[in-house]
Amino acid sequence: MDETGFDPRKCIMVGDRQMDIFGAKNNDINNIGALWGYGEADELRMAEADMLAGHPEELAEISFDMMGLTLD
Repeated sequence: MDETGFDPRKCIMVGDRQMDIFGAKNNDINNIGALWGYGEADELRMAEADMLAGHPEELAEISFDMMGLTLD
């Protein structure tokens, strides 16, 4: 975040392991646990991912919802 200057409140991190979720949370970044990756659903739930996505196709809808936007 220091390098890019992006506002963490306007970012979403998608990850498939608990360390991805921990990293996002430590930087105040919304996060989505990717259930199609290497990590297991239980691992992402225990890491307290903000949301879980079962397929990449779900990312847009979940992301828009997290940011308070609508898909039209």
